[in-house]
Amino acid sequence: METVSTVLVITLALTLIAVLVSRTGSGNSEPVQLPEQARQLAADPARRSEAVEWCRRETGASKVDALLAVELFVASVLPREVKEIAAEPGGKIKAIKLLRDQTGISLLAAKMAVEKHIENKVS
Repeated sequence: METVSTVLVITLALTLIAVLVSRTGSGNSEPVQLPEQARQLAADPARRSEAVEWCRRETGASKVDALLAVELFVASVLPREVKEIAAEPGGKIKAIKLLRDQTGISLLAAKMAVEKHIENKVS
């Protein structure tokens, strides 16, 4: 039963990622830029929802775009431990999980941040 639940959660998460990725690929290719006030709020985990709302008000972004912008800001400075794990062969998934555990951000934002880090290390 636990395996079925795990598969279902993973399937739903991947579906959400696919929807968000396809949404960001069409039309609006520029990510939302967080205003300074939203950055200050986003730095405090207890105030991230306020940062999302501030970003929506100031930029006119949708809730999904504002949430992703806040989460990408939170993930923009990867913890040292996440960087070390991401550098290991086959460590990408473990690094994504650790980043999510440490920051509480979405799977999509954690995946994007870790992949960007890996890409920049290879380039």
